Amino acid sequence: MGTKAKNIVFLKGLNDAKYWKFFKRCAFGEANPNDHPKLELIGKQIAKKLVGSPLAAKTIGGVLKSKLEEEHWRNIMESKLWQVEQQKDDIFPALKLSYEHLPTSALKQCFVYFSLFPKNYHFDKDRLVRMWMAQGFLQSNESGKRMEEEIGRDYFDELLYRSFFQDTELIKQSKIYVVHDLLHHLAESLSAHEHFRVEDDEPAEIPDRVWHMYISSSNLANIHENLHKLKILRSLEVSGSLLDNLYRYNLINFIEEALKQLKCLRVIVLDELPESIGHLKHLRYLEVPGGQLLGLLKSVCRLYHVQGLSLQFCVPEIGRLKSLQVLKEFHVRKKKGYELGQLRDMRQLQGQLSIMNLDMVGSATECIQARLDNKEHLNALLLFWRQLEKRDNNPDKHEEVFEALQPHPNLTELRITGYMGIKSPSWLNQTLLSNLEHLELEDCQGWEALPLLGLLPFLRILHLKSLKAVKHIGPGFYGDNVTTFPSLEELLFSDMIEWSQWSGIETSHQLFPRLSRLQINRCHKLRGSLVMPTLLEKLHVVLSDDPTWESHEKPQVILSDDIWDSCETKDISSILKLSIDNISLLTDCLPAESLSSVYRLDVIYCSSLVSFTDEQEKWFQKLTSLKELRITDRDNLTELPSDLINLASLETLQIQNAQNLTSRPGKACQAS
Repeated sequence: MGTKAKNIVFLKGLNDAKYWKFFKRCAFGEANPNDHPKLELIGKQIAKKLVGSPLAAKTIGGVLKSKLEEEHWRNIMESKLWQVEQQKDDIFPALKLSYEHLPTSALKQCFVYFSLFPKNYHFDKDRLVRMWMAQGFLQSNESGKRMEEEIGRDYFDELLYRSFFQDTELIKQSKIYVVHDLLHHLAESLSAHEHFRVEDDEPAEIPDRVWHMYISSSNLANIHENLHKLKILRSLEVSGSLLDNLYRYNLINFIEEALKQLKCLRVIVLDELPESIGHLKHLRYLEVPGGQLLGLLKSVCRLYHVQGLSLQFCVPEIGRLKSLQVLKEFHVRKKKGYELGQLRDMRQLQGQLSIMNLDMVGSATECIQARLDNKEHLNALLLFWRQLEKRDNNPDKHEEVFEALQPHPNLTELRITGYMGIKSPSWLNQTLLSNLEHLELEDCQGWEALPLLGLLPFLRILHLKSLKAVKHIGPGFYGDNVTTFPSLEELLFSDMIEWSQWSGIETSHQLFPRLSRLQINRCHKLRGSLVMPTLLEKLHVVLSDDPTWESHEKPQVILSDDIWDSCETKDISSILKLSIDNISLLTDCLPAESLSSVYRLDVIYCSSLVSFTDEQEKWFQKLTSLKELRITDRDNLTELPSDLINLASLETLQIQNAQNLTSRPGKACQAS
């Protein structure tokens, strides 16, 4: 129950000086306004028309920024849309002008499609692009050389660049976008009743010429007499679950009959689908959030033209959908219709594909039939083996299966989890995966020797986790090129419980020239100096023995690389930032020649640390470049190193949660 507002506060726009400063940033972007004096004069006249509105500055600024030419800017300033009668603070003409100057009619269609959804609707980029694809909004002038989804992402980025919507937050690792209320109102005014929503419980009069409809599940009963009459309907999104509706079974029967009439539908979002879904020959995008089948298994494979499929389950004989472009997961089963060979003719698959339950694959022949090597539009492949039954752990079989899963060379990301073999596949090399940028190997407990990865030319991220049979990493990991791991920026080792030795390469070779982050978690047997970049520039090393290192407490403390953005470090050629939670790792793992490069040291929740040994105090004196020392404790630390006062470069000493600390390092440093 709401309360009535006693005082209404009317928000005014920015004052002229502040608004012009903001508007310049929006309209000129990276360009220098002083280089365009005529445009500055025109821009000031345009800014006066925008009544101090930041939203108008962003949208009109986006239009102006697209072409820094006098004629273009004058056309904006002299547009007849400014002459429309308006109230003092009305920015609607400015928003309409931004829309009119979208570069293509297709982009305008994509914007108007926003009016189908409610205000403050959370848009997912990939999902919206697939809906645009399904409606045929995406146009290519390149004779089909580019995939539709790539074009759609460009459209999305163009609208974002012009501030037609904005990003808000991450939900389940996906960025969410919203449209401003005023821009949503503009989209509604342009839709000409082709887009229609039913959001409340009032009976709705649906226009006959509706093409796209959004309706809450609670309102289906109110429109059941009209829905089947909408012969040209192309989009139908039903929000909410039918399971919560008292008239569920009646509504299912109603939907069953209605879908038989709505033969033009291209997009459906509905959490329960009846058998009649199979009649929709023009359907391009199908989403079933609730995952209710109702005969869907038999009929979905008759949707031969469907391109996007978002389901909470795997359907049999999905290989019939040869036009399918998006398939998030494929689950292998020992049942007809779920064989890996179903993927054979699905050459249009793009984006990311996860193949689950590879331990259930019958033979390498089945993998060869999947023809992963002809999926040229896939950029990410995730391969998962379950390890539920150790008695079925036949390494030779799993090695043959893995060998037969060779992907297309266009692949940029590969993640392998639970592999049950011992050897690496022959295709995991710089020749057959020359475009690979991101590689993760996890929980492959029998994998004994790491493959030769140092020659992959574009590999930027490498994560090795729970490879419990790996004992030694040596020359076979790097290769014999003059430069190895030429593009690697991030290297993570985690829970390598048997790993005890890490060997480098000959000094005449260059190793890790671009590495900026090295993290080693819970590799308890590792001894000796770490293998560091041959030429140290800017590197953050994270060392941990703590099983809770990746908990919610620590990333905010140690995972920030804000040091690289500090103005004090921009002119320093060699910087090493070290984060640890076991003080003994200081002397055990950091090569002596690297000590003079340590710029910042973070000691995080080192539970065993009470005071510093003589050896550790001597080690501190070798940190001749140390400027920042940060210690975050759990009440165990009682003494600081006695000679911190002698570290001439030390500028910042930050100590947190050290309640039992009794000694101070001297008047030159101050605890906080």
